[in-house]
Amino acid sequence: MFDKIKSMALETYLKKHFCAYLEKGDIKVTLNSAAHTCDFSATLAGESEKINLSILKFEILKYQDGSYKSANDCPDEYDAPPSDKFLCVRELDCNRPWLKLLLETHLVGKFIKIPSFIADAI
Repeated sequence: MFDKIKSMALETYLKKHFCAYLEKGDIKVTLNSAAHTCDFSATLAGESEKINLSILKFEILKYQDGSYKSANDCPDEYDAPPSDKFLCVRELDCNRPWLKLLLETHLVGKFIKIPSFIADAI
């Protein structure tokens, strides 16, 4: 139930911030926060066929004390002052081989700073 609401919130966020990349705002997000997976289906601007992207494993990390730690491993007491939160995609798949290669090269294993409200939502 919560994942459906979170998925809709992610769709809204992506439509707002990445509308130039989407054909008429066409995007569908399915989040499974317990399994740390997320599926995206979207029609990119100028394209007629949907791309399907599956994030098969992701982590939300905090940067504390000079290293990255799982957000789940950090007790709330360490949040004063709030630490930066990062998304790290560990594994993905895509129905477009060129896009899969591009994302594996520039996304997988990278630490991407994300707003705390998104990190808390997923």
